[in-house]
Amino acid sequence: MLLKNKTVGVYHINNKPVLPNQTIEVPASFATNPVIKKLIDREKLVVVEVKVEKAEEQQKQEDDINAVEEFEALQAGDVTLAKLRAFAKRHKIDLGDAKSIEDMTTVIKACVTVQ
Repeated sequence: MLLKNKTVGVYHINNKPVLPNQTIEVPASFATNPVIKKLIDREKLVVVEVKVEKAEEQQKQEDDINAVEEFEALQAGDVTLAKLRAFAKRHKIDLGDAKSIEDMTTVIKACVTVQ
């Protein structure tokens, strides 16, 4: 959990000074600490949302869009078993028992169009 000092004072959390507008990482168990809870309730400390998770989610959404566009381009051209297998491998799609171009196309289409 990340905590940010929103005051002009210095807090000592987990034996470390936290200056104004400084962020400190603490164990999640600190959320139940009565002093920390009171400081959060009074908005003297704020829990900082982890932006990495948002960035990863945004990247996944972009990858999904790219996969759809790439699959549409693949279908517009010369579709071969090798191209379909390579696409599936690149996008971590399990083709299962699909052996024909039609079966592989159906599996891939189901995977890349589900949002």
